[in-house]
Amino acid sequence: MRELLLGNLATKGMALLLALVTWAYLYTQGIGTEEIVVEFRPQELDPLLFASVTYRDSAKNEILPGSPMRVRLGGAKGDVRSHALRPQMTFKCEPSVDPKTLAENHGSLALGLERKHFSLPGGDAITVTPVLPSPVITLQYSRYVEKTIDLGVSKFHYDGELAPGFRVDSITASPPRIRARVPADRADEISRFDIKRVYVGGQAKDLLIERWELDPLARVQKVLPVQDFRVEVKIVPNPKSKRINGLRVGLNALPEVQARVKLETTTVDIEIQGPEDLVEEASKLVAAFSPYIVVSERDLEPPGPKNISEIGCWIQDPRFRGKLDVVVMPNEKPENRQVKITVAPK
Repeated sequence: MRELLLGNLATKGMALLLALVTWAYLYTQGIGTEEIVVEFRPQELDPLLFASVTYRDSAKNEILPGSPMRVRLGGAKGDVRSHALRPQMTFKCEPSVDPKTLAENHGSLALGLERKHFSLPGGDAITVTPVLPSPVITLQYSRYVEKTIDLGVSKFHYDGELAPGFRVDSITASPPRIRARVPADRADEISRFDIKRVYVGGQAKDLLIERWELDPLARVQKVLPVQDFRVEVKIVPNPKSKRINGLRVGLNALPEVQARVKLETTTVDIEIQGPEDLVEEASKLVAAFSPYIVVSERDLEPPGPKNISEIGCWIQDPRFRGKLDVVVMPNEKPENRQVKITVAPK
């Protein structure tokens, strides 16, 4: 009996061992699948030649370099399992594109992800399938092209406070147009770009700055100048001003219009502004300034009282033209500077 019992135990032990060996073989050598995460790390295209490079899946979602990508591995269970147990992002998806195949200045290229694009050991024995809407991704690209753009600048392109009593008269870029590299897909849109603001803190004299720059936004929008330019800031003393009161208003209109118009406001005040010596001289020559209103045929109907806002002032003396500014009725806001008239019926 004892021999029979021992014999059965030996047989059972051999069966158990055989089962374990079979299980181990099937677990390690059988066919299986696992999902793992790899790092999307495409080969970089030369940033000096390409303004933008974007990868998207078939659902138009952008795939950023360095982002995780889920893939399904297939092959021997042991090999597949060993890859799945590795830390996430251990392996990479590294598609590459020959720039010579991107013949156009901008466009797209369909790129099918294959086994060779994945840095996984095991060769072709391990299959790799991206867990995407499609194993095909699209490369969208835009090269740099060169074109001439205008430099945007105004007299207010500065930061900081000038010395007391001074103002910025003008800011000028030279040359006013430069060559720049811009993304090909936006080349038609980009024809002008602002310059970087100039700091004028405490200045009381002109500034000349060599090799100035475009606004920092240019780098964000991939606008790269390839030609130097300089900026000249003209700084002048604040203009002096003087009031001249009670100048008689003239009427600028056709004879048939004048015949129906009566001026209810007969005099206006003006303020002259400019260099101190010219302001002093001109303020003593009242006849040098002739304020006027403009009345046209469209103002005649309907007849009755009206307010006319087209007010100007002739500078009669040529010595002051282009050198002095004139503000008519300076006490009033621009929208309230009006002269009253009455239009008679026909």
